[in-house]
Amino acid sequence: MSTFYPSDHFQRNKFVRTILYVMLNKYIIFLKKGQLMSIKDSSRQRFLQELYNRAEGDFDLQISMYDLGTDLGFEKDEAAAFAQELFIEGLAEMKTLSGGMSITQKGLKALNINITPKKEDNSFILGSSPVLDEQGQKAIQELLNKIRTTFDSKPLPFDLMEEIVIDLKTIEVQMLSPNPKTRIIREVFKFIDQNLKGLAPPDLQLELQTITAKTDL
Repeated sequence: MSTFYPSDHFQRNKFVRTILYVMLNKYIIFLKKGQLMSIKDSSRQRFLQELYNRAEGDFDLQISMYDLGTDLGFEKDEAAAFAQELFIEGLAEMKTLSGGMSITQKGLKALNINITPKKEDNSFILGSSPVLDEQGQKAIQELLNKIRTTFDSKPLPFDLMEEIVIDLKTIEVQMLSPNPKTRIIREVFKFIDQNLKGLAPPDLQLELQTITAKTDL
């Protein structure tokens, strides 16, 4: 029959407590790592989303990774680290050694965004003539119809919708004139373009930007 020694019991309990303490610490560290990874992934997603927002889907437009990081509240080193990860995964492309970068098609796919290819040859631009010609009037009417059709199926906040409707009516009234003024129509479309940034589909946004492009007046 074995002899029971209180010291043996104490030692076993101490060993068990030590093992439990080590396991608990490892579990806490695991949870913290998971939380840090989640925060990191969330921050990187914000970085990529903001890169798209700044570039508006333009693969050729260069955005400074440092300016982007600063606006999002990241340190310079953090911004560079996020950018490097995006480069490695092909979600973004380095444009200049000074920190210029742009989003890639893979980056758009990661954000579940589909961009309609630019139709440069078919885009209408308001010319330098002070009065809109017949071709211009036709193009303007088509664009007005496209804006209405788009937001019939995608309602906007009431205040914004009210402003857009008034702007469209302003253009239509100008179109009733025997000599529609190009400058007035351009300025109204500029306001529409600004109000619909991030809300209009990429192809409509491109048309608005193109039609209001600066020309020598």
